[in-house]
Amino acid sequence: QYIYVLINFPYFWVVKVGIGGNKEKRIRSIDKEAPGKDICLMSARLHFAYGLEQSIHLMLAPLNYRADPKKWGSGHTERFWLPALLLAIPVILFAWVLQLAVYIFVIGGLFWLALKYMQ
Repeated sequence: QYIYVLINFPYFWVVKVGIGGNKEKRIRSIDKEAPGKDICLMSARLHFAYGLEQSIHLMLAPLNYRADPKKWGSGHTERFWLPALLLAIPVILFAWVLQLAVYIFVIGGLFWLALKYMQ
């Protein structure tokens, strides 16, 4: 799944942290339900996107925007004040780098083992 961070225009002080299997389709559906235009600031494909999203939501709880569900649609509980970007973006980037490092370590280790046993 993808984890993404959206910012809304003209409501630039409102950001959204969410997940979706089909990122483009999910962003389009959110954009239709919310006022203004939601723009994707960043997204990352992570195996643990759901757990990371839930953790970020817990950390950002004090910054929850308390959006009106009739105005902001199905993703209204995942809306936060602009300073939430200061936590959400670095955490998602760190998680992506960590996942990449694991891939490199595993693939490199398998390659090394294959070379070692081929000799």
